[in-house]
Amino acid sequence: MSDRHHVAGSAEGSWRSIVRGPQGRLTVGLSLLTLAVATESLVITTIMPAIVQDIGGLALYGLAFSGFFLAGLAAIPTAGWALDRYGPARPFAVLMAIFLLATLAAALAPNMIVLVGARCLQGYGATAQFTISQGTIARAYPVAARVKVLSLLSATWTLPALFGPSVGALITAAVGWRWAFAAVLGPAILAAAITFPSLRAVASPVPSSRPPALTRPFQLALGAGMFITGLTTPTWWVVPVLVAGLVLMVRALRQILPAGFMRARPGLPAIITAGFFLNFGIYTAFSFVALVLTGLRGVSLGVAAIGVSAAILTWTMGVWINTVLVSRVAGNVLIASAAALLAAGIVGFGTAIYDAPLAVPFIAWALAGVGMGIAFNTLTLKTMSAASAGSEGMALASRNLMGSLGTALGTGIGGAIVAASQALHLGLRPGLAAIYGLAAASAIATAALAMRAAGKLPAHATVPNESKAERNAAHPDPSPQTGGDSLRR
Repeated sequence: MSDRHHVAGSAEGSWRSIVRGPQGRLTVGLSLLTLAVATESLVITTIMPAIVQDIGGLALYGLAFSGFFLAGLAAIPTAGWALDRYGPARPFAVLMAIFLLATLAAALAPNMIVLVGARCLQGYGATAQFTISQGTIARAYPVAARVKVLSLLSATWTLPALFGPSVGALITAAVGWRWAFAAVLGPAILAAAITFPSLRAVASPVPSSRPPALTRPFQLALGAGMFITGLTTPTWWVVPVLVAGLVLMVRALRQILPAGFMRARPGLPAIITAGFFLNFGIYTAFSFVALVLTGLRGVSLGVAAIGVSAAILTWTMGVWINTVLVSRVAGNVLIASAAALLAAGIVGFGTAIYDAPLAVPFIAWALAGVGMGIAFNTLTLKTMSAASAGSEGMALASRNLMGSLGTALGTGIGGAIVAASQALHLGLRPGLAAIYGLAAASAIATAALAMRAAGKLPAHATVPNESKAERNAAHPDPSPQTGGDSLRR
């Protein structure tokens, strides 16, 4: 590579080019969009008790959260196909309209049934936006810039995570919970207005692409809902529900995901499966941090919140560390190392269950956040590089779908373990120990699968975190006569 080309490549991947270059408007729009969606999802956690107190419906409390997620499962595959078929602008507009109208409906909901319905529509519109954003990054930005844009979007979650719940509580106390929903509308509309014009220029439709069977994503959502419900309902009659839900999930996944994902075939299938175990591990552990600290160690909720916030901050730290490491370390090695750090952090936090000095689990949990921050975006980058040209949307949809499924099943299984431990009169300690052991094992599985993720990459891609060995395997040396053109699809 000549010095001139090296300088040009460096300029393309610089922060200045990302924020102020041709993609600057798109970068700002995607960041604002992420900020709006993240704020809404975190605010609802705080204001839900006030909602129930006002309009009733305590029995539907959990469904207001799980419905959001399950509807998202149904949206992700369709959004990935639409991105590949039409480019990002059209699916973005449709999904954004659904999200905005659903948010307005939630603000005006007269009862909990309407609110749950609005939350499901919110989930359908919001969850798939991440696939749209990631697919846009894969197509609109040079390879060297992708890790920086992904890092910026990940960091955008930090402010809502730290201040969103407090802001939601303040709005609810001052003018009522409905205005907490309404307050999201303005920023979301602004984000859409900034982003949409830039998305129209990012179009690489694939006319031959056929849509997935539209019933399959909804079958997946239904199966996941049945399985999670069965896990959290300790009665004998739920066994058929569990089995039926599992069958529905597996059948739908086999139709939606790339062949070989169940065997973690090297390349994209292994990346997708690794994403499942990564989310399973971190979110299973994350969901029970406060319970360990308050239920077993007797600390206040405020002190427990410090531990949770520390992991969020170190997650962001890991994201920024990743922008440096990704160009120096092979992607599969980086994912495996970060997953191993995550596993060690989970085990270290688990020592809190057996009365270790609190400094130990707090430090360990902060290290787990670093590992997650590094691994999460690197998996997304590997997905982008493993996808063939024009199929980035479905590849990223598959990665996000399995990640979301891992989150749902991990938290559902964790809840079932705690319930079983209580029902058997064993107390919290054995159940929580089993949860953190399972979460650590899942992180270790991620590390093992990452070493199978260095499969053949598209010949047009030059990946910043691709090792020399990976490049040689993915891009055999072209003959002098072809100059490499014969390798392109």
